Amino acid sequence: MKLSLIIILGLEIIVTSILALGIYDIIVDQDISLSEIGLIITGVLFLILLIGLRILQDYRGAGRTAIYFLLVVFGLFWIQSI
Repeated sequence: MKLSLIIILGLEIIVTSILALGIYDIIVDQDISLSEIGLIITGVLFLILLIGLRILQDYRGAGRTAIYFLLVVFGLFWIQSI
């Protein structure tokens, strides 16, 4: 259990760094590629968390996580429209 927590935490830190660099790229260079990559990785990470919560039968937690996953999907649609 501790190993999976360390892996998820490490991935969250990496994704946060990528998204921060993506915001910088949008502001400075008008380039959205790094933001797209960060949002896609975030979506995959949320899907992993959703599957894990469903396996544990934590339906309330899965419902809360699904809302954040929908925000990531809307973010991808928004980034595509820029």
